[in-house]
Amino acid sequence: MGQRLSESRDAAGRTTIELQDEPPKLLLLCCVLSLAPFLVYGWAALYFTLAMLFVFGSLSTWFTVARRRMRVTVDVAARTLAVESGPKPRVLALDEVRAARIAGGEGRPGNQRVELVLRSGETLPLYVGLGGFREADCRSLADRVQGLLPLSQS
Repeated sequence: MGQRLSESRDAAGRTTIELQDEPPKLLLLCCVLSLAPFLVYGWAALYFTLAMLFVFGSLSTWFTVARRRMRVTVDVAARTLAVESGPKPRVLALDEVRAARIAGGEGRPGNQRVELVLRSGETLPLYVGLGGFREADCRSLADRVQGLLPLSQS
């Protein structure tokens, strides 16, 4: 499963940076291919085809809904940084954030995360859950967030 780093800016000047898993294209392909027995054998394969559609469709839906994501929205005009991690989003003043850094991994590739270091010494993870992301993608996200932080110091 691939990962995608995207950045967007809205009309109000807020910058949103997001790293997320891409939708599971292989499972969607399996859903489409599960129609093949019905097309080849006709009504005799109806129940088998429906069972495969149910299994692959359920898996595809679950992966799409439960996909991992780290998202940060920086509003330089309002001097705030919004983090969507865990059950509730959190909004911080830009002055509270000291740095963005890579965390986690424990020597396993593809299990990295990004966290914010606050002036109080607290660390705020951008992703709460199982697994993680590739180090190169996390480094890009951390560097981009770090690059937006000095804009608030002027």
